[in-house]
Amino acid sequence: MKFFLLIFTILLGSLEVTIAQTFTYDFGNATGTVSANTTLLSTSTAIGAFLPSTNAGGGIARARVGSGGGSINLTTELSSIGSGSKLKLVSSGTTTVNKFSIYDFDSAMTFYMKLSIRFSNADSGIYVLHFGNGGYFSNNTSTFSGDAFGGLRFVMKPNKVIQHSVFTDDGLGPISTSLFVQDSTYTVEFYANNSSTSVNYTYDNVSQSIASYKYDIYVQGIKVVDDSSKLSNFKDVRFIDSWSIFSRNSFNNIARSVVFIDDIDYGGKIPGGVLPISLVKFEATKLAEKVKLTWTTATEINNDKFIVERAAEGEDFTAIAEIIGAGTSKELNTYTFVDANPLKGTAYYRLTQVDFDGTSTSFEPVAVKMSKGALSMEQGVGSGEQGAWSIYSPEASSAVIDVKDLNGKLIYSEKIQLKEGYQNYKLKLDTQHAGLFIMQLVAGKESVTKKVKFN
Repeated sequence: MKFFLLIFTILLGSLEVTIAQTFTYDFGNATGTVSANTTLLSTSTAIGAFLPSTNAGGGIARARVGSGGGSINLTTELSSIGSGSKLKLVSSGTTTVNKFSIYDFDSAMTFYMKLSIRFSNADSGIYVLHFGNGGYFSNNTSTFSGDAFGGLRFVMKPNKVIQHSVFTDDGLGPISTSLFVQDSTYTVEFYANNSSTSVNYTYDNVSQSIASYKYDIYVQGIKVVDDSSKLSNFKDVRFIDSWSIFSRNSFNNIARSVVFIDDIDYGGKIPGGVLPISLVKFEATKLAEKVKLTWTTATEINNDKFIVERAAEGEDFTAIAEIIGAGTSKELNTYTFVDANPLKGTAYYRLTQVDFDGTSTSFEPVAVKMSKGALSMEQGVGSGEQGAWSIYSPEASSAVIDVKDLNGKLIYSEKIQLKEGYQNYKLKLDTQHAGLFIMQLVAGKESVTKKVKFN
């Protein structure tokens, strides 16, 4: 069964999920050099620009050379890797980085990348191959905190040795010391999963699985890293839409270290992946003050039901509906659900599919932007705490919460900072207070008043 991953695309006022792709970036036969303190984009139309454009949806290619020497080139030299032109990245001689990246491609919560890579014979130099999402992939630094999901680090050593390691929260996790040597060409593949459920795939006719928030690495067709944890600063259930390779610290200025890369495939589609349903589309359409969700499956296997989940920006998903599935089906099935009371501002909707045995799979969410509306405050439902509240603010602002008894006497007051959107608030009222009270939230010129009962 074919595996479909999902990405966002805007379509006639609605947000629709489409099938994620694997992109190929081909250098063709282009040649050219990026020199010191220069940035070149594949979107550039300037005279002398030579980076090929990516395929539609494939993001922007970027080459940046800093002030520490070295260069980035497209060259036809070295026939032992790829064909036609390939990227030649000559390391800087300082901590300043030279970086090549492709960023903002059509994304998913899963990621696949395959490339050919070859390091020259050098006794110094550091190379970092990363993937993730964020400004790190389009800036000039080596600081990737919060933007990198994972990757590999290569350090050139004398006698053609390469010290290589995988990134972990504890630093660098070593892998087989003989895995890479200089002046040899390797095929490297990443399989990554930033979704809340495991992803199954087939590699060389063998069933494989990537657990939630982890990734696998293959070199020359052999799995060398199995379920390595993502860097914890990279947010869960976040899209992966960028990758890069940078170099620095090649201190031998006579013959700085060099890496060649070619045969590059990347994107959100995991080759050989399998899910219990194939989702053709999932879209959310704004209908006045309601939101209509529509999704279509091409096939279903043992599908008991769908759980429709919703979340505000930066908040956890909660279930708002259950829709019975078609069991096992090879026909197109279309489902709908209308959220009659949508969240204000931007809301995210997610489908979780549940098998008859209870196994669940969550798909990438879609977003709908409703009107911001007015300041609001509602007592938490199902929180088990009478002091739990949900507050919505159309903008970030300072606010004051006052609690008075029915005679108007102030018994509690607190200054708080509101962010734009929904947030949870815990009223720290002394347990000695019981009965009916008036609770008021004031933010700027807006205010909300509620009559509440404390036991």
